[in-house]
Amino acid sequence: MTPRFLVKILASADAESRADAAWQLGNGFASPIPVMRDTPTAQTFEALRVAVRDPEPKVRIYAARALVAADPGARDVVAQTLRDAMARVDAELQVRAARVLWQTTHAPKDVLGAYETGLGASNKYVRFEAMDAIREMGPAAEPLRPALERLNDDPDREVRRRAEVTLAAVARR
Repeated sequence: MTPRFLVKILASADAESRADAAWQLGNGFASPIPVMRDTPTAQTFEALRVAVRDPEPKVRIYAARALVAADPGARDVVAQTLRDAMARVDAELQVRAARVLWQTTHAPKDVLGAYETGLGASNKYVRFEAMDAIREMGPAAEPLRPALERLNDDPDREVRRRAEVTLAAVARR
Protein backbone atom coordinates (compact mmCIF):
# COMPACT_ATOMS: atom_id res chain seq x y z
CA MET A 1 0.00 0.00 0.00
CA THR A 2 1.20 3.47 -0.77
CA PRO A 3 1.62 6.12 1.93
CA ARG A 4 -1.01 8.21 0.15
CA PHE A 5 -3.55 5.39 0.48
CA LEU A 6 -2.58 4.75 4.11
CA VAL A 7 -3.14 8.43 4.91
CA LYS A 8 -6.70 8.07 3.60
CA ILE A 9 -7.23 5.04 5.85
CA LEU A 10 -6.04 7.11 8.84
CA ALA A 11 -9.13 9.25 8.30
CA SER A 12 -11.52 6.26 8.30
CA ALA A 13 -14.08 5.46 10.98
CA ASP A 14 -12.61 2.04 11.80
CA ALA A 15 -10.07 2.24 14.65
CA GLU A 16 -8.39 -1.07 13.80
CA SER A 17 -7.88 0.05 10.20
CA ARG A 18 -6.45 3.37 11.39
CA ALA A 19 -4.05 1.52 13.68
CA ASP A 20 -2.96 -0.82 10.87
CA ALA A 21 -2.39 2.15 8.55
CA ALA A 22 -0.28 3.95 11.16
CA TRP A 23 1.75 0.77 11.76
CA GLN A 24 2.39 0.35 8.03
CA LEU A 25 3.43 3.99 7.69
CA GLY A 26 5.90 3.48 10.51
CA ASN A 27 7.31 0.43 8.76
CA GLY A 28 7.75 2.39 5.55
CA PHE A 29 9.51 5.34 7.18
CA ALA A 30 11.82 3.19 9.31
CA SER A 31 12.92 0.67 6.69
CA PRO A 32 16.57 -0.24 7.27
CA ILE A 33 17.11 -0.34 3.51
CA PRO A 34 17.29 3.27 2.27
CA VAL A 35 15.91 2.57 -1.21
CA MET A 36 12.89 0.85 0.41
CA ARG A 37 12.21 3.75 2.80
CA ASP A 38 9.14 5.87 2.09
CA THR A 39 9.50 9.64 1.89
CA PRO A 40 6.89 11.44 3.96
CA THR A 41 4.90 14.24 2.39
CA ALA A 42 3.32 17.29 4.02
CA GLN A 43 -0.01 15.43 3.82
CA THR A 44 1.50 12.45 5.65
CA PHE A 45 2.95 14.61 8.41
CA GLU A 46 -0.39 16.33 8.93
CA ALA A 47 -2.30 13.03 9.01
CA LEU A 48 0.12 11.63 11.61
CA ARG A 49 -0.07 14.80 13.72
CA VAL A 50 -3.85 14.35 13.77
CA ALA A 51 -3.57 10.61 14.44
CA VAL A 52 -1.44 11.09 17.57
CA ARG A 53 -4.55 12.73 19.05
CA ASP A 54 -6.87 9.89 17.98
CA PRO A 55 -9.38 8.75 20.64
CA GLU A 56 -8.08 5.16 20.32
CA PRO A 57 -4.79 4.61 22.24
CA LYS A 58 -3.56 1.93 19.82
CA VAL A 59 -3.86 4.38 16.92
CA ARG A 60 -2.01 7.04 18.94
CA ILE A 61 0.83 4.63 19.77
CA TYR A 62 1.28 3.44 16.20
CA ALA A 63 0.94 6.97 14.81
CA ALA A 64 3.59 8.19 17.26
CA ARG A 65 5.88 5.39 16.09
CA ALA A 66 5.37 6.46 12.47
CA LEU A 67 5.71 10.17 13.23
CA VAL A 68 9.07 9.86 14.98
CA ALA A 69 10.35 7.66 12.14
CA ALA A 70 9.26 10.29 9.61
CA ASP A 71 10.22 13.34 11.67
CA PRO A 72 12.77 12.91 14.47
CA GLY A 73 12.06 16.53 15.38
CA ALA A 74 8.67 15.40 16.72
CA ARG A 75 10.35 13.63 19.66
CA ASP A 76 8.67 15.68 22.39
CA VAL A 77 5.16 15.21 20.98
CA VAL A 78 5.82 11.52 20.42
CA ALA A 79 7.22 10.97 23.90
CA GLN A 80 4.25 12.64 25.59
CA THR A 81 1.77 10.79 23.37
CA LEU A 82 3.36 7.45 24.26
CA ARG A 83 3.53 8.19 28.00
CA ASP A 84 -0.16 9.13 28.05
CA ALA A 85 -1.32 6.17 25.94
CA MET A 86 0.70 3.54 27.82
CA ALA A 87 -1.48 3.95 30.90
CA ARG A 88 -4.59 2.99 28.94
CA VAL A 89 -3.56 -0.19 27.12
CA ASP A 90 -2.79 -3.87 27.66
CA ALA A 91 0.68 -5.32 28.21
CA GLU A 92 1.37 -5.91 24.51
CA LEU A 93 0.72 -2.30 23.53
CA GLN A 94 2.56 -1.03 26.61
CA VAL A 95 5.65 -2.90 25.46
CA ARG A 96 5.34 -1.60 21.89
CA ALA A 97 4.86 1.95 23.10
CA ALA A 98 7.75 1.63 25.54
CA ARG A 99 10.03 0.36 22.80
CA VAL A 100 9.43 3.48 20.72
CA LEU A 101 9.67 5.65 23.83
CA TRP A 102 13.07 4.13 24.70
CA GLN A 103 14.33 4.79 21.18
CA THR A 104 13.05 8.35 21.50
CA THR A 105 14.18 9.31 25.03
CA HIS A 106 16.62 6.68 26.31
CA ALA A 107 15.09 7.29 29.75
CA PRO A 108 14.81 4.01 31.70
CA LYS A 109 12.17 5.46 34.03
CA ASP A 110 9.86 5.85 31.03
CA VAL A 111 9.92 2.16 30.08
CA LEU A 112 10.90 -0.12 32.95
CA GLY A 113 7.33 -0.49 34.28
CA ALA A 114 5.94 -1.40 30.87
CA TYR A 115 8.69 -3.96 30.30
CA GLU A 116 8.10 -5.52 33.70
CA THR A 117 4.40 -5.76 32.86
CA GLY A 118 5.33 -7.39 29.55
CA LEU A 119 7.59 -9.93 31.25
CA GLY A 120 4.67 -10.94 33.48
CA ALA A 121 2.17 -11.29 30.65
CA SER A 122 0.49 -14.65 30.15
CA ASN A 123 1.12 -14.49 26.39
CA LYS A 124 4.64 -15.74 25.70
CA TYR A 125 4.91 -13.62 22.56
CA VAL A 126 4.40 -10.47 24.64
CA ARG A 127 7.18 -11.73 26.94
CA PHE A 128 9.37 -12.31 23.85
CA GLU A 129 8.74 -8.77 22.62
CA ALA A 130 9.54 -7.37 26.08
CA MET A 131 12.80 -9.31 26.16
CA ASP A 132 13.74 -8.08 22.68
CA ALA A 133 13.19 -4.52 23.87
CA ILE A 134 15.13 -5.08 27.08
CA ARG A 135 18.12 -6.35 25.12
CA GLU A 136 18.13 -3.01 23.26
CA MET A 137 18.52 -1.25 26.62
CA GLY A 138 21.59 -3.22 27.69
CA PRO A 139 22.79 -2.42 31.24
CA ALA A 140 20.15 0.30 31.65
CA ALA A 141 17.69 -2.59 32.11
CA GLU A 142 19.50 -3.87 35.22
CA PRO A 143 16.46 -3.11 37.46
CA LEU A 144 14.56 -5.77 35.46
CA ARG A 145 17.04 -8.52 36.41
CA PRO A 146 14.75 -10.05 39.12
CA ALA A 147 11.80 -10.24 36.69
CA LEU A 148 14.05 -11.83 34.06
CA GLU A 149 15.45 -14.32 36.56
CA ARG A 150 11.90 -15.40 37.46
CA LEU A 151 11.51 -16.48 33.83
CA ASN A 152 14.16 -19.16 34.45
CA ASP A 153 11.28 -21.14 36.02
CA ASP A 154 8.92 -20.62 33.09
CA PRO A 155 7.43 -23.89 31.78
CA ASP A 156 8.21 -22.86 28.19
CA ARG A 157 11.75 -23.78 27.10
CA GLU A 158 11.95 -20.94 24.56
CA VAL A 159 10.99 -18.38 27.21
CA ARG A 160 13.75 -19.70 29.47
CA ARG A 161 16.30 -19.59 26.64
CA ARG A 162 15.40 -16.03 25.66
CA ALA A 163 15.48 -14.93 29.30
CA GLU A 164 19.03 -16.30 29.56
CA VAL A 165 20.10 -14.41 26.42
CA THR A 166 18.44 -11.24 27.71
CA LEU A 167 20.12 -11.52 31.11
CA ALA A 168 23.48 -11.79 29.33
CA ALA A 169 22.71 -8.68 27.26
CA VAL A 170 21.78 -6.72 30.38
CA ALA A 171 25.07 -7.71 32.03
CA ARG A 172 27.46 -6.78 29.23
CA ARG A 173 28.62 -3.61 27.46
